[in-house]
Amino acid sequence: MAPKVEAACDFVAGATARAAVITALERASEALSGAAGALCIVP
Repeated sequence: MAPKVEAACDFVAGATARAAVITALERASEALSGAAGALCIVP
């Protein structure tokens, strides 16, 4: 999972949005509500 986390954090660091969620597609709605997935936030 480390490559996914690194890629998400790199993406967030270079974007105007400051957060990314890593999750399975079938759990996307749960991830958007904060109930599933890994959240990467770059201040």
